[in-house]
Amino acid sequence: MLHNRYRGMIAVYFVIALSILFAQRAAAADRCGVVEKLTKTVTAARGSKEIYLSEGDAVYTGDLLRAGQSGYAEIKLIDDTLIAFGGNSVISLTEVRFRAGGSRLHISVDNGALWVSIGSIGLVSAEAVKFSTPSLLVSSGNATLQFETGGGEEKLKVQWLNKGGKVEVYNNRTKTRLTLKEADITLTVSASGDMTVAPTETEQETPPPPEE
Repeated sequence: MLHNRYRGMIAVYFVIALSILFAQRAAAADRCGVVEKLTKTVTAARGSKEIYLSEGDAVYTGDLLRAGQSGYAEIKLIDDTLIAFGGNSVISLTEVRFRAGGSRLHISVDNGALWVSIGSIGLVSAEAVKFSTPSLLVSSGNATLQFETGGGEEKLKVQWLNKGGKVEVYNNRTKTRLTLKEADITLTVSASGDMTVAPTETEQETPPPPEE
């Protein structure tokens, strides 16, 4: 009887150990990047918690990132995608997954501005990379893009585009599609939802500087 009791205790400990291992692996799998630079206040809403981020902190799939009025952050994701945002921006890391047979990058720009240089996921599959704004769904492989929202209009700036690359744009307000095949151009969505494309007035090749 005592022997059976010990066997039962060992089984319980084994189940607990497996649960801890699976939880650790799940947490590691959800970790999708690290904060490389940060100025003033930037937070991550993670589940029911709001976490104040610092340089070196990890970010996770599902994080809703908010920059204060003077906040600014640069984040490197697991596939070397670089993102930068600040000035009351609200960015959602909807899905960031980089593994064989299932890589995917989906970031939502809910408010403010986002600068992004797409990493290895875009090289694996351009269709796996998605960016959402209130009006647009954007897909691209190897490119450097800047999104601006708010003030009644939206802008998508194509700063750099791999040779032969393209940026696919779907306007969910007008149900229209557009393909951009050049760099140094800006797509503007008006308050009515109409899209126009013009050369970018001021080229910006680096992330926007932190606001003082």
